[in-house]
Amino acid sequence: MTENPWVRKSDLDEMTGKYERACVTIAAMHAAAVGAADGGPTRGVVEDVADLRARCLAAEEALGIARARIEGLELEANEPARGE
Repeated sequence: MTENPWVRKSDLDEMTGKYERACVTIAAMHAAAVGAADGGPTRGVVEDVADLRARCLAAEEALGIARARIEGLELEANEPARGE
């Protein structure tokens, strides 16, 4: 890396350290938010959590639809046959 005459090496080292610590913090926040340490956010912590929430809500909706269909089938199975 070439020396920048406008930035002291000590300042650059400090900024680099702060940047690296921030990256570690963001990766930890992402892991805590999504429940997995998979290398950090793809787009951003907020966006990844929003994606996870959307998938969770879609799964809950699909489960509700499946339960309603099962209840309908159970009701149908318990009805007396027509013509009896």
